[in-house]
Amino acid sequence: METRFLETFVLVAELGSLAEASRRLGISPVAVAQRMQALEDEIGATLLVRTGRRVKPTDAGHAILDKAREILVGVRTLARLTRLDEIAGDIRIGAIATAPESCRPHS
Repeated sequence: METRFLETFVLVAELGSLAEASRRLGISPVAVAQRMQALEDEIGATLLVRTGRRVKPTDAGHAILDKAREILVGVRTLARLTRLDEIAGDIRIGAIATAPESCRPHS
């Protein structure tokens, strides 16, 4: 299974639009539809249903949506782990409102 197919599925499900997903991914709407078809063929279930110009996840789509997100986070984490020479992570900076009286210069 290709993670880009999962990524496309998650984006389409969140946006409700194949066209908007194609714009954000920088690929054609046909390519998005082909990815969705390939993913549905591999999983063996219909994941999206069209409602006019919009699409929404089917029950099967909803069933895998959260797990697909988790998989994508895991893949990103694996990619970061391979870049051992790069600094990564969160930085937290704290400050106090005033410096202690003993640290202030005297005038």
